[in-house]
Amino acid sequence: MTTKTRTTTDLLTGPLYAAAGVTDIAVAELRKLPKRASELQKRSQEIAERVKPEEVRGQLAKQREQLTKQFEEAQTKATKAYDELVTRGHKVVESIRNQKATQELVNRVENTARSAKATATTVRRGAQRTQTSAKATTTSAKKTAAAAGKAVQDGADKVG
Repeated sequence: MTTKTRTTTDLLTGPLYAAAGVTDIAVAELRKLPKRASELQKRSQEIAERVKPEEVRGQLAKQREQLTKQFEEAQTKATKAYDELVTRGHKVVESIRNQKATQELVNRVENTARSAKATATTVRRGAQRTQTSAKATTTSAKKTAAAAGKAVQDGADKVG
């Protein structure tokens, strides 16, 4: 299988040629219309001779009544099916809710949530205490360093 490499000219002229091709097809089909219109006119005259308008109106009225009745029946069936699905789904959900395993799982989740909240509180308080201790230790270390520096200075003054 060979692949044609498209040039810039092909890319620019391609849509134009495609439009010309579509137009040619449309013209060919339009040329067939007069013959087709003549055939349809002849056929419609034959049908008009066979069909009585009163009969058609009566048939249409009957069909309208039948379709209305069928629509109402389908609507009733759909509503009933929906209501049955709602009832069934409610029973399933209630059954799952009332299962021992589900209740145990709910209790575990609630306990885990409480434990997590308590742990978060404990961690937050511990962090606050650690921060307070760190500040106090830093202050104490500064005071100790200052006192040691002063003691070294005093010692050096006495010696020297």
